[in-house]
Amino acid sequence: MHNFFHFLPSASVGGAPINVLRLVMNSDASKYKHVVLVPNDNLKYIQKLKEKNIEYKIIPSISVNLFSITKIISIIFKIKINHKNIILVSHGRGASFIIRPIGILLNLNNIHFYRGYTSSYGIKNKFASNYLRYLDAFLCRWGITIAVGSDEYNLIKKDLNPKNLIRIRNPVPRIKWIEN
Repeated sequence: MHNFFHFLPSASVGGAPINVLRLVMNSDASKYKHVVLVPNDNLKYIQKLKEKNIEYKIIPSISVNLFSITKIISIIFKIKINHKNIILVSHGRGASFIIRPIGILLNLNNIHFYRGYTSSYGIKNKFASNYLRYLDAFLCRWGITIAVGSDEYNLIKKDLNPKNLIRIRNPVPRIKWIEN
């Protein structure tokens, strides 16, 4: 059995919480075990996890500070000690800059889901966005990189050139902005 540990930076922001629910609900429970590690910032989402009998653990917000990073290292180290066939799954760019390096250093398999990737990372400072892109490209040498949709797949391939890039279907219909 494969043990997937999904690290969510938030239970209320972005498409990641919805993607995790879809993924867990549509996977074979006899082959895959999923644990969602999530900050306690959306009680409705946590209630959904309870209702659907999805295992979860409340963690501190994943951010770049000594307390958060030390706590996350401790959590991942405990996971490594207590489980076999571990796959760390990061959702959200910020979380991935913390989760993926820890997984790589502990020699764990990792998967990162991109949703809404942009070359600028939403930052106006060109130096900072270039630095993040180089760091991201470096981290994409390990594990599996997942793009949600064709546009994102093409942009990630061009910008980051990951070792193992997979495209999954974006369940949101394509909107014809000019016509609407």
